[in-house]
Parts: sequence; structure tokens; C-alpha cells
Amino acid sequence: MKKYYLGIDPGSPLTFALISPTGKWIARATGELVGGKIGKYFRNSPEACAAIVKKWQANTHYPLHAVIESIGPRQGEGVVTASEFVASMKISQMMCVCYGIPYTLVSPQKWKKSLSLDSDKEKSRMLARQLWPDKAEVLKFKKAHNLAEAALLGYYGLKETL
Repeated sequence: MKKYYLGIDPGSPLTFALISPTGKWIARATGELVGGKIGKYFRNSPEACAAIVKKWQANTHYPLHAVIESIGPRQGEGVVTASEFVASMKISQMMCVCYGIPYTLVSPQKWKKSLSLDSDKEKSRMLARQLWPDKAEVLKFKKAHNLAEAALLGYYGLKETL
């Protein structure tokens, strides 16, 4: 069955990318679209995230399947940072449940190994630029690694036919 894959990187900020059944990267959302920056931290808005996903779901011809990176607090990470990551993951899961979108939680190690990547975020950004040369402009800065990884999570879903 054909599906669209919604790659979700629950970093700060929460980042979405929509991949078509043919592997085309067709939409993205990050930063201000998902809530905005308050001080030096992004604050994800569940309402803004849900509105984006609802719109995408309404405009796709096939069902959505979300691929959410499953993360937890890392050693040495601050409490605020750790709680933002976990909150982003939970917002993503609840959003999928509310809209009836099946989702798969996948560890960074598993999806990156499948795509011959490691923990180097720059390699993820470079692979995304190779797969989607039309997105090179939005991926030109190193800080675009969250966006690249959201797209690669969607691509992983397509590749693994989740």
C-alpha cells in the first residue's frame, strides 16, 4: 500500500518533513512554524504542530505513517534540554494518536545504521542534500541538521516500508 511518510525529529525545535510514496520531499516544518523561540529555547506549540499535520493529512492522496525518532535524556544534558526533547516526542505521539496516524518509534542507531550513517549530524545533512538536491538551499547551513534528519526519518520509513 502506498503511503506518505512523516519524519519527525523531536530535537529543539521539533521538526517535520513529509516524504511522498515516490521518495520526494514535499513539505517541511520547523522553528517558528511549530511554536517559536522564547529566549534561547524553542517552545513547541502542540496546537501549531497539530495544525500542520492536519493540513498535510488532508492534502495527501494516501495514508500517512509517522516515523518518530525515539530519544531520551543523554548523560550530561541539562534538565531543560532533556525535558524539551521528551516533550517533543510525546507531542508527536499524541498528535498521531489524535489524528489516527500510525507511527513507528525508531532509535537513532537503528535508522542511521539502515542508511549507513553514524552519529555525525553533518553526514546526515550531506546525505539529505544528495537525495534531494532541490532542497540544497534549505540544507546549506549546518544548523539545518534537524531538518535533514526529519526528512531522512521519513525516507527510512519509505525504505523499510513501515
